[in-house]
Amino acid sequence: EFSAAVTVPTGSVSSVVVKYGTNDQLVNEAEMYQDNGDIWAGTIPAQQGNIVLQMRVFATSSEDVEGQSAVVERVIASSSPSQIADLYSSQSSDELVTVKGIITIGGSGLLSPTQTKAYIQDASGRGLQLFDFNLIEGLDRGDEVEVVGYSGYFNTTYQIKDFVFRELSSGNDLPLPIEVTASQANSSNYEGTLISLIGTVTSMPTIDNMTNLEIDNETNVVIWNSTGVDVSNLIVGFRGEFVGVGSQYNEDFQLLVCYDGDISTVVGIDQDGIVINKFSLLPAYPNPFNPVTNISFVVDKPSEISLKIFDVNGKLVQVVNPKIYQSGVHNVQWNASSLSSGMYF
Repeated sequence: EFSAAVTVPTGSVSSVVVKYGTNDQLVNEAEMYQDNGDIWAGTIPAQQGNIVLQMRVFATSSEDVEGQSAVVERVIASSSPSQIADLYSSQSSDELVTVKGIITIGGSGLLSPTQTKAYIQDASGRGLQLFDFNLIEGLDRGDEVEVVGYSGYFNTTYQIKDFVFRELSSGNDLPLPIEVTASQANSSNYEGTLISLIGTVTSMPTIDNMTNLEIDNETNVVIWNSTGVDVSNLIVGFRGEFVGVGSQYNEDFQLLVCYDGDISTVVGIDQDGIVINKFSLLPAYPNPFNPVTNISFVVDKPSEISLKIFDVNGKLVQVVNPKIYQSGVHNVQWNASSLSSGMYF
């Protein structure tokens, strides 16, 4: 069902029809009726899905003056959505497709402040990216949506672009993430799909606009600054569970985490023997450093912590004022720019 505004300079409108079709072939026609004032309404019969339908309105006045509108295009969704897993299997590209599923990462600027990069996952257990160069509102985590657009790859990211969608329901439970190890996460089988892994942060390379966590020296967890996720406790030695969407970037694999609730501390002993449920001092990083390093420690209960730095001769060179720290993993940056090069304890 659709409507169009039809006006004439003199006289009145005597008849209105819509011609429609695909590929610039407007071979079908349907009559329209006057609905209210200048508004005329019409109905086009149900069409085959996954097509671009073209429509043009033609009108005739009481004085036999004819006019026509511009051609308007609408993408038509299929009543039988494709399974996302099947799209991966067929390597579908530049094909108009319909999918239906749950939004796992919302599109409101989380992965990009200026573009839509949302993720949807369906009953096949696979997910993919919904992309648009503009920010599109209304794609919120937990929404069930029906999407029609063009499938394909951008670099190594599988996506649907130039899409339109409609919301079917909101507030739905997310699909259960697939549990993998850090090593198993390095697989294209999890592209666009919700997964979880438990591991220890072994390094934190400095990269603009993001926090990049290397997990168990195997894979990376990427948290873009635009997500607003609190990363203050994420330091080398932090052991936790990370839930996000698998993503391949060129030859590297990563887990995209976008929500605070998708990072949780795992209490226990990691594979390197670091005890998380009692006080422990973790290795400084980077080490060697110039001039700033991070000194991290774990507190099992609220405690007053004092940090003292000594040189190789045992001389106290700096004291960080004592402070009460709550239980958890903490990090203190030490700037040694005022001291000579050497080894410190």
